[in-house]
Amino acid sequence: MIAATYTQDVGYRIEDLIHYRQLIVTGVTGGSPRDFRAAMRLLAAGRIPIDRIVSHRFARAEMARAFDVALQGKAMKVVLEDTG
Repeated sequence: MIAATYTQDVGYRIEDLIHYRQLIVTGVTGGSPRDFRAAMRLLAAGRIPIDRIVSHRFARAEMARAFDVALQGKAMKVVLEDTG
């Protein structure tokens, strides 16, 4: 099941992008709220080198390109930024 919600028109539907390009989206769970809070504290304190982990940043309008880069194995972590 794919569900997507938008607050404004972005010019495409993420579920169509995933379906028609046959992309695989994998979710990760397993961390507790306490783990999440600890990770956020480490990030805020600068103890995690986020600039070394996030290799590519894309605007939401470049979502298709972001998927391409991730799928080609050219990225460590890809971040989509909401610039709107």
